[in-house]
Amino acid sequence: MITITTFIKYFKKVTCHVTSILDKNVVVMGRNTWESIPKKFRPLSDRVNVVLTSNKNYKVPEGVFLVHSLDQVRSIIKNRNLFIIGGESLYR
Repeated sequence: MITITTFIKYFKKVTCHVTSILDKNVVVMGRNTWESIPKKFRPLSDRVNVVLTSNKNYKVPEGVFLVHSLDQVRSIIKNRNLFIIGGESLYR
């Protein structure tokens, strides 16, 4: 059985791995997923954090991208690896 600690280490290794030190991978998550991450771990380090929400008044910290559609995500990705890490509605 995999422990949560082992999973988190694996998740970080996979989502932080890049081929060039100038690039960062993009992690896209819904607002609920963002809020489920303990504040001390937000934003996820060494990755471009993107929060997708329909709430136009939602606030995120500086350095985190707030978007309201998947089309907006495309403008952030550029040629980077993309990981959609959650939100049930994001997958739908």
